[in-house]
Amino acid sequence: MSPTTSSPVPSKSNSFASFYQDPRFRTAVSRAAQLKVHQLIEAGSLRPGRPERDCRGNWKPRMDLVDDPSSPNIIAIFELPGVKNENISLQIKEKRLMVFGKRVDPYSEALSAALAAVSSSQDQKSARTGATEVDQASSRGNARSSPPPNSQDPAVKSSTSRSIHELRYGSFFRSVTVPEGIKQSEVTAGIQDGMLTVTWPRIPAGARHFSATKISDTPIETMANQPMLRA
Repeated sequence: MSPTTSSPVPSKSNSFASFYQDPRFRTAVSRAAQLKVHQLIEAGSLRPGRPERDCRGNWKPRMDLVDDPSSPNIIAIFELPGVKNENISLQIKEKRLMVFGKRVDPYSEALSAALAAVSSSQDQKSARTGATEVDQASSRGNARSSPPPNSQDPAVKSSTSRSIHELRYGSFFRSVTVPEGIKQSEVTAGIQDGMLTVTWPRIPAGARHFSATKISDTPIETMANQPMLRA
């Protein structure tokens, strides 16, 4: 009786590898991934990447650009509520007006100030006890020091947790294109009620300048003849 022969059974790994190399399979996977990413973007769970120039801050302030053809000037209004004047800077470089700075969390700032005050009070109290009491306590082996509250302590952190956290803090950045050759005397800026207004001429004269400045707290309507940038 002659032995029977059978065809070799292909392994599962080889079958999957050949299936994965099929162009139709790879195209289907790519389309499914693109569809999923699009759905996440539409749902607000994912944001598309931006050029590095527009991603220099933790958040980007909203703005209005007023470009009336009948006006000789162009106006940009930036929404910066809660940002202190000394924390706002402007810079003109490579035909772009860049607005950057930071917004400090007032609650965290107040907490840090309170912790610093407690620490200072404890230091002063320890200094008043005198070296004699410290030596006596040390001789009895009962000297213990109580460290001041630490903002990194889990107990302190838990007390600062928030049930809703929608506001953005930290550094911000926003830029807008301006005509080449803007002079420092041709650009004005002012902030009032959390709104930063920057004005520049539609048709500038002279060469381009590179400079940076801090924002004045003078209302914009009184700054019509004041330069935004200082040499």
